[in-house]
Amino acid sequence: MNYLGLLHCYFCHCRYIFLTALLLTSGGVESGRGYLLVFTVAFGGIMVREQLSILFAAIATVCGISAEYYLHNTGAVSGSQHYSEMAMLGVAFFLSTTFSSTQQNLWTCEISR
Repeated sequence: MNYLGLLHCYFCHCRYIFLTALLLTSGGVESGRGYLLVFTVAFGGIMVREQLSILFAAIATVCGISAEYYLHNTGAVSGSQHYSEMAMLGVAFFLSTTFSSTQQNLWTCEISR
């Protein structure tokens, strides 16, 4: 991995931490701010290889689930439907990163011809 790729990985992790903090302060998944992570994961999938983009989706999913777990334990949200909403959002993370990395692979194959 070159220096630019390493720098991009660092900024992606900073974005995930910032957006998770935004998710925590806004009240969790029901606020709708979790969907910002989908775009971050999708754009990260465009910039890097497929294996690393799946890691980005996994990190975003773990950050989101841990945020919902924290909000549930502190009493900020009630009910367990937030976990299923975050699980569906995690599936959206993996689908968006798979789709964006597949599109990147198709695009690079057409250019190399």
